[in-house]
Amino acid sequence: FGATRRAGARAADDPLIDAEPRPSASEPAMAQQLLQLGRRALTIIGLDADGRPASRGSTADTTEHVDDRALDRAIRLIVGLVKGIDSTSSEL
Repeated sequence: FGATRRAGARAADDPLIDAEPRPSASEPAMAQQLLQLGRRALTIIGLDADGRPASRGSTADTTEHVDDRALDRAIRLIVGLVKGIDSTSSEL
C-alpha cells in the first residue's frame, strides 16, 4: 500500500483538493466485497459536515443536488490518484 499512499499524497498536493483518507467500515460498498476477495480497493465518497456520506439514500440524493465544485475536486483527486498509481505501477 506504500505506492498507493504516495500516489494519494501526490494527488493531495493539488491545492483545490480537500481530501483525507478515512476508514469507513459502516458504509456498504463494492470495495468491501473486493477486499474480501483479496483485491485492493478504494471508495471515494463526499461527506457532509458531520462526516457522513452526503445525502446518501435520501430524497436529496439526485443529480440536481450535486455540488459542481465538489465534483470537480473529486475528479481532480481521481485523476491525480490514477496518474500517481500509474507512475508507481512497478512498485505495486
